[in-house]
Amino acid sequence: WKDVPVWGCGNITGDRTLCLSDAGKMIGVTSEGARTVTIPTNASVPFPIGTEIKITGTDGSRLISPASGVSLLPYETPGQYFNWEVATIIKRGTNSWFAYGAIYGSS
Repeated sequence: WKDVPVWGCGNITGDRTLCLSDAGKMIGVTSEGARTVTIPTNASVPFPIGTEIKITGTDGSRLISPASGVSLLPYETPGQYFNWEVATIIKRGTNSWFAYGAIYGSS
């Protein structure tokens, strides 16, 4: 079980913006209904370039949404993921993140 991510700021039961302690961890979205996880600007939360965060959820669709001024590649809109799937985001520049895994959006 080496290198398996541990929970970050705890399970998300509502919409939430990522925090520094989420870096390198898995975030669980556990409440029913649509929820949004926001990727903050570098000015708000200065994640180091190369930071990786995994996000998973139950009981409803989820969005990973970049804050204004932040890009989430390769998507032009917020990325969506579904129950029991894992989406991974990696910071690749000051306000640029890359998403892969079980995440869907327009490209």
